[in-house]
Amino acid sequence: TFGGMQDQGTWDIVDGGATTLMFGGDGLQPIANLSNTTYPKFAELPNGFLYRYNNGNWSSVGDELVNGLYTFPDGYDWDCPFKLAIVAVNGVQPYHVLYLGRQYLWLSTNDGSNWDTISGTFNDNIHSIGLSQVDSRTIYVGTDGQISLTTNGGTTWTSKTSGLPGGNV
Repeated sequence: TFGGMQDQGTWDIVDGGATTLMFGGDGLQPIANLSNTTYPKFAELPNGFLYRYNNGNWSSVGDELVNGLYTFPDGYDWDCPFKLAIVAVNGVQPYHVLYLGRQYLWLSTNDGSNWDTISGTFNDNIHSIGLSQVDSRTIYVGTDGQISLTTNGGTTWTSKTSGLPGGNV
């Protein structure tokens, strides 16, 4: 098990309850996937800063290099949704595919080495990501009182606001 805790970092918890601090700071939405032997773990810090683990070392990943760390050039929330694909995307095995929700929905199909936006902006930053369990082209994102859906991998999006609560979705 791999989990993040505010002010407590990102922890690895093994059978029997033994714990190991894997990454310091605020642990938000880590991803562990032992099917990926090159990058089996990802950690997220506040504001959508991402790190991947390889052979005992952590390195930052993102779309652009700023002051020695990779980041993304768009707006963000303190806790950005970060997901691993459920099904293959364009022939790429799901354990190599990552999604990050900020002002845009970002997609990487190579373990975070390169990123592309697959959405325009919505009415607010993205607060949640929902992935189809059968079709990689079907993706939901939640923002402030709005759910948006694509059925073609991000080429076009439709949004629903009626009947939804006014808060984050």
